[in-house]
Amino acid sequence: MLLESDAPTIISSMTAGERPNIVIQNASAVLNTKEFDPALFDFYLRTNDLKGSYSIEDDGVHISMIGKPAHGSTPYLGNNAGVHLFNYVGQAYNDALSNAMYALLKDWKGTPEHIDIDGLYMGFLTMNPGQIEIKDGHASVLIDIRYPNDTTPEKVLAGFEEAAKESPVDMHAKMVSAGKPLL
Repeated sequence: MLLESDAPTIISSMTAGERPNIVIQNASAVLNTKEFDPALFDFYLRTNDLKGSYSIEDDGVHISMIGKPAHGSTPYLGNNAGVHLFNYVGQAYNDALSNAMYALLKDWKGTPEHIDIDGLYMGFLTMNPGQIEIKDGHASVLIDIRYPNDTTPEKVLAGFEEAAKESPVDMHAKMVSAGKPLL
């Protein structure tokens, strides 16, 4: 699944994740501002079991966060630095795109998209935002979704499309690829 937006954001650039099937360990962004509250950043890192760093450069505030990697089939065992970076920027800078992305990506079960399902034979659906990029005003998030045979890729896409439509910022979802469930 690919979630995209061209909505305005304070984030000039962002890179996070190496592969869609791995929980993001490292995330970094450049913010189009020189305003920064080190105490707030430190508090966010400590309360969310993250490590991180920042610097204020000529082109803005550079932020890095380090979470905990895990396999995309078990995102609840990791700590997604990319999703946390969206949450921090959204809250610290009242950034609408970051808040909207966090709202849709924060739950590995897919509850905001109404795709959360616990299948009879295959167990529950898992969702992992594994790669995030913001470049030239375009945000994209590649999401690895493992779904049981009790649902379909079409239902998963419909859930994302509806959630994107209800978002306070303009965003859209599209299916990149879909395979049959494997037991």
